[in-house]
Order: sequence, then structure tokens, then C-alpha cells
Amino acid sequence: MMKNVLLIDFKNEADAYEGFSKLQNVQVEQSSVEEAALVKEDNGNLEIKESFGIAEDSTSNTLFGGFIGLLFGLFTGGLGWALWTSVGILVGAMVDDHEDNKDNSLLTDMSKKLHDNHLSIIAVVDEDNYDVINHTIDGLDAMITRYSMEDIKEEIEETKELNKKIAKEAKEQLRLKKKEAREQKREARKEEWHAKYSQYEKERAEKKEAKEEAKEEKAKEKEDK
Repeated sequence: MMKNVLLIDFKNEADAYEGFSKLQNVQVEQSSVEEAALVKEDNGNLEIKESFGIAEDSTSNTLFGGFIGLLFGLFTGGLGWALWTSVGILVGAMVDDHEDNKDNSLLTDMSKKLHDNHLSIIAVVDEDNYDVINHTIDGLDAMITRYSMEDIKEEIEETKELNKKIAKEAKEQLRLKKKEAREQKREARKEEWHAKYSQYEKERAEKKEAKEEAKEEKAKEKEDK
């Protein structure tokens, strides 16, 4: 059987809860739901409504264990949900080189299908026949999207590496900016010192010139007497 990650988006809550209840009972030869979570996106935050096959900490709204727990941890933890909803602006123009990857991102596609204020089911399913799940959800106002679990695993690893690279590049850019700022301050101090020294030399020269003029004036007065 092929292992898929299913994203089922519902347009109303009643259908979402009914669909989730039905999925819990799908354990047949041609299709088996290993784990599932009913989630709601609200202004960029994912909230767990129901789950099975996964350990859940209700006090912190987190899932741990299982593949969906891994996904949820990436979405809401280390890499952050913003990574999937805003790929391409992680570090501004620095990720321009990775634009091609963004266009083909399964996880970005998944994030786009998690509509704000909609309830959605994310499920890991072993299936030989798509009709089993399709018929289970049939009659409910929902859209099913399937993703190969292996493809998503591969993309997660690639994205982790990309995230490390971006972090490294960001750190280097920050180092260079700090270095540039230090050099600018050093140059500003040098210019300030040079200006002060030039003013000092000017005033010194003017005083010396005034003394010379006063001396010449006195000498001239003596000669006149």
C-alpha cells in the first residue's frame, strides 16, 4: 500500500467533525488511517480541535509523536508556519536563488489549502484504493488533496538544509553589516578628529600670526620714537 498524507478542507464545521469521526473508523484491507488531526487556521496560527493516533498536549496545543506531530512541530515550532505561508520572504531577497523550489513546494501548497477559519483534516493513510477515503467523505462539503509521504519527508529534509543555509547567510550578512557599521563609525571619528585638529591648527596659526603682528607693531613704534 502507498502511504499518503491527506489534507481535507471543509467549508463548514459540522461536515468537518462528521468527516473526522468517519475517518477514525476506516480500517479496511485497502485503506487504513494511521493518524489524523482536525485543525483550524486562525490568522496564521494552527489550533488542534481533535486528533487520534498521535499524543497531544492539550495545555500547550501541541502534538508530539507520529508523522503529523512532526509536521505540526515544523509548522508551529522551529521552522515556523510562516516558512510555509511566506516562503520567499524569509530573509528578503536572500532567498531569490531558491524561488524555483518555492513554486514546487508541497508544503507551501498544503499551507495555501488551509484556508483561514476553515477546519481541515491532516491524515496519514495507507491506501491501495483511493475510493475508500473518497466514499467516506462523499456527501460532505470537502476537498481532498493527496501528497506522497515520501515526497513530503524528502522536502522536509531539503527545507531544513535550506533553513540552515539561509540562517548561515543571514548571520554572515549581519556580520558584514556590523563590520560596515564599525568602519563607518571609525571613519566618522577620524573625520571628526581631523576637523577638530584642523580647527586647532587654524586657531594656533591665527594666534601665532597675531603675536607676530603685535611684535612687529611694537618694533615699529620703537623705531618711530
